[in-house]
Amino acid sequence: MTRIVIIDDDCNVREYMRIIIERTNGEFKIIGEAYDGLEGLTVIEELMPDILILDIEMPSINGIELLQELENKGITLRTLILSCHDEFQYVRQAMKLGAAEYLLKHKIDEKNILNTLRELKSKPISPIVTGKTDDNWQIKFRKFLEGELSYEQHSRISKQFANDDQTIVVCALQIDYLKKYTRMNGEYKGKILEEKVWNTLNNIKLTGFHPFFLKLEAGFYPLLLVFDYYTPSSSKIRSDIYQLAHCYIQSISESCYVDISIGISAPMKGMSHIHKQWNDAQAALAQKFYYGYGQSIFYEEIDRCIWNQDILNELKIIKTELLPREELISKVTKWFREIDIAHIPMQQFHEFFNDLLNYLIQTILHLNIEMNSIFGQMDFITVVLDSLETLEDYKNWILEVTNKIYDVKKEQQELFMRAEIVQALKYIDSHYMDDISLEEISGYVGMSKTYFSNVFKNETGQKFSLYLLKYRLEKSKELLLLNKEKGLDIAYSVGFHSHTYFFNAFKKEYGITPKEYRKKYLE
Repeated sequence: MTRIVIIDDDCNVREYMRIIIERTNGEFKIIGEAYDGLEGLTVIEELMPDILILDIEMPSINGIELLQELENKGITLRTLILSCHDEFQYVRQAMKLGAAEYLLKHKIDEKNILNTLRELKSKPISPIVTGKTDDNWQIKFRKFLEGELSYEQHSRISKQFANDDQTIVVCALQIDYLKKYTRMNGEYKGKILEEKVWNTLNNIKLTGFHPFFLKLEAGFYPLLLVFDYYTPSSSKIRSDIYQLAHCYIQSISESCYVDISIGISAPMKGMSHIHKQWNDAQAALAQKFYYGYGQSIFYEEIDRCIWNQDILNELKIIKTELLPREELISKVTKWFREIDIAHIPMQQFHEFFNDLLNYLIQTILHLNIEMNSIFGQMDFITVVLDSLETLEDYKNWILEVTNKIYDVKKEQQELFMRAEIVQALKYIDSHYMDDISLEEISGYVGMSKTYFSNVFKNETGQKFSLYLLKYRLEKSKELLLLNKEKGLDIAYSVGFHSHTYFFNAFKKEYGITPKEYRKKYLE
């Protein structure tokens, strides 16, 4: 049953409408009437009808003024305007304020009235939420989604979107990496991008359901989908939702050159579950942390795995030691891979991440490295971290910081070395896989063998031959963790000509074989 309120100062018109509507056998029902706009406003707020039949010219306040007052109050109804005048200014004003249909009184009859009401019944409310960005409406709508309104307030807003027999799906949309884009390109360009995305979303034309958008915060929008003809159990709804999400994601990507992610709730009948659906949609959207950018994620398909606490324990252990670069990078990569598999709750991830970041900071302090040389201005860390949205973002940033620590450490060490020794170290870095003799490298830097050997040991603390051996072993460790090549092939690739010599030297230096080392850090 569709509930109707009639506001018209002509009692003959109201009586005529009542007779026609009573003949529909319950399809439509008049639940309230009013003589003028002022009385009508009270009736509307009290009864919140599905359809409003409204006269333009009335005493007190006219139809146009009533529509304006309803808009100010955040109330939008499916409205049929009645008028004795076919004047463009009336039509334009009424339509601008949300009226969906316009009939001249001298032309109405039972057929066109009922046809018009049936068309109105199936139409989305306009202008509804799309494009509505005033602060009062935002606050009210947020409270509506979050279940903070009274029953009466909730019912009043619900009726602006859907009837109890319609199916509702709630989505949470977010512009991906908007914060990062704004940080890199400036606030003005960030707002331009957001506005472009917003306009594109609202201009996408689709059929079969009614999409309603609202801006809640920068780049973050709730989306309500209202289906007229399907039940929540219908497989067609899921198919339609998937196609819709794909259309939005593709359209934004092609026109705005940016990704959006969409979290999608389960479909439910009516608006009574809107709070749960909104929470579910946000929970689904949060999973883009694992799924990556530009994804549509259904709440019902979220992976829920058990978190392995061993990672946190392992991290606590290494806090007491300074690991070589390749071991730390390997461990970090392994931890993030395990977290990705487990899809742990965000609270537990942030516990892990904070522990890892603290370890890196302690490492920086231990090496007497200036913080600014790693992070820039310390308050910039907060800005950067705030722009990280996915697990991959966090991993890449941590690896970038880790590599920078060891790079700065190496630069600082070289800063106090003789130029010839720095030159020799760079030569080793480029030619360690080749046969490098003491004679060759001393000649390269312009020193005698004996003199170079003495200076090299004084500057590095190691003989040239031992330094070269350890350098090759360190490179072999990197390769063991980076690829699946056999130990023999790796040995040759880093400058060893004997697999046995490589095997023995590796075990003597690290206490385990190359195979055991690979298994320890990769499995």
